Amino acid sequence: MFKGQNAPTPYKDRPSFAAALSLGKWHTPYYANRLKIVGGETYTFHPAPGSYRNDNYYVGGHYDFMFDVVNYFAKYNAKRVFHLVPYVGLGAGYKHHTTTGGAFGDVFDATKRVAGATTNDFGGVVDAGVIFKFRLGRRVDLNLEAQMLATKTNMMGTSWKKQGADLMAFATAGLGFNLGKPEWDVLTPMDWALVND
Repeated sequence: MFKGQNAPTPYKDRPSFAAALSLGKWHTPYYANRLKIVGGETYTFHPAPGSYRNDNYYVGGHYDFMFDVVNYFAKYNAKRVFHLVPYVGLGAGYKHHTTTGGAFGDVFDATKRVAGATTNDFGGVVDAGVIFKFRLGRRVDLNLEAQMLATKTNMMGTSWKKQGADLMAFATAGLGFNLGKPEWDVLTPMDWALVND
């Protein structure tokens, strides 16, 4: 989590865990769409005096537009080991109860709350990222992904500042499974001399 009510805190205390699941389709060797669902916990740290950690539980879904840079600029090769896939997307997010000290409840200070904010909030999502895809086999890839996400779900530690968006960064690793036909048919250029004969 970036911005907001983040007190100076050692970096090792800031990362938290998240999980993601996505389903998509490559329409050409270099263009695809997918629906991705991501959820987890993100931390902010209330500054002194009374310093404590805020635990924000979040889930979101977004529809991404993906572009395979390698397949676009290089000759198609079904056995190519590495692919670079940047993407952008739109969606929605939901923040569940915020906790402090492990207790669920409305921990917002009502005098500093954004108008209409509650412990559970929906908001729009804009995301962008890049996937480093490594071919492990005909139907399995290793995906290393870095993602930046902007939403407005009133995360604790940001809402009281009335900032425009809550910003989160994710780094995930996982396996991609190629269902159906995993390769594209390569068209052979017409031999016009043969046709003319």
